[in-house]
Amino acid sequence: MSLPGPEAQAATYSWELNQKRAVSLLLAGSVSGLLGFLFAGILGIHNYYSGGFQQLWAHNKTFTLENNFMGEPFPSGHNYCPQTVSELVHDHQSAEGKLFFGFGLLAAICILASWYPAHLRNVYVGDKVAVCGCCGPTWQNMRQFCPSIGLFLVTCIPTVPPANRHFGEHFTVLLHTAGAIMMVGGYGLCEIVTLRHACARRKDSPRGPILKPGEWRVRAALIGLSLCSGVAFQVCGFLSPKSVDSLGTDSCADVWVVPSKIDFEYVLQKPGGDHLALAVHISQAIADKEKLLLDTAHGPCLLLKTLEYWFEVSAGLFMVGSHLAIWWYCPERRLELPEQLPELAKREPSFVRCAPGHRIWIKGVGGAGQAFRLDYCVILTFGLT
Repeated sequence: MSLPGPEAQAATYSWELNQKRAVSLLLAGSVSGLLGFLFAGILGIHNYYSGGFQQLWAHNKTFTLENNFMGEPFPSGHNYCPQTVSELVHDHQSAEGKLFFGFGLLAAICILASWYPAHLRNVYVGDKVAVCGCCGPTWQNMRQFCPSIGLFLVTCIPTVPPANRHFGEHFTVLLHTAGAIMMVGGYGLCEIVTLRHACARRKDSPRGPILKPGEWRVRAALIGLSLCSGVAFQVCGFLSPKSVDSLGTDSCADVWVVPSKIDFEYVLQKPGGDHLALAVHISQAIADKEKLLLDTAHGPCLLLKTLEYWFEVSAGLFMVGSHLAIWWYCPERRLELPEQLPELAKREPSFVRCAPGHRIWIKGVGGAGQAFRLDYCVILTFGLT
């Protein structure tokens, strides 16, 4: 049996390189997404327990209570708790905003560039399985583009706290929410379809992904937990009461108010300390009609906000865990490229001798061939040997 030629070796190497690239980019994107959601969760705790984790490590259950815009401690006795991860990282100048934006954008780019749905056997469902049955995009293309584009939207379109949203902000929130649905919900549907086709393959069907023993259970559990966390996140958001604009109400929600001139004068006349910075902040809010935080949520409202925040973090972490499970079980992960690159096909010169002024037919030029008048005695041509 003769060894394959340089062209066959190069084709084999190119195919294996594409598979290796898909595996590597999938791992890089999954780890980046894991770090993005993990850092968001950790910094959320850090910001709530003002003063850092040193107090928790020292088994000190007390924490530093922050002040409201009047320079006084929050009457509720609790620091501000963000309702969503997006609210926590909306400021790209903050530490949490920089970390989430960097890792989230890197994850979206790596997963989008990997094209892993078309290269890994444990997710490949074929390019003829359409979403609508007979028309529309295929599930393979949906898996390739939908989650990555959703992560792009979530990362690049931040959302401000609900109290200060105007028309433009509400529009960006809609796009941000659409991105989150594409990222978690779209990926979840694609994974469910993939696992369903894997079950069909077990029944002697020639099509469908090839899974290893135990892989189906692990991936089904991860995507189930991700979707359940996403649904719970939406339920908690629906049940959470809206913020109020005055103290003394029966609501346990956050209190956001537009400062008044009385508040401005009160801060300037407070004894002790320099309250000029607070007065400037209040005067700017009065001019912009911007609401500032007067009191934070407590009781059931704080519990719902905390659950909503952590359900969103869990949905992202379980979704990333599903990507890591695909990487772990795919057979292409153990693919090894050859130690040497395939040899190039040699291109050696050949000569055509002729008399000056004669015509010669050159095939492949101008259709079937074309006559050229030769003004030189020797023409240098190249061909594969």
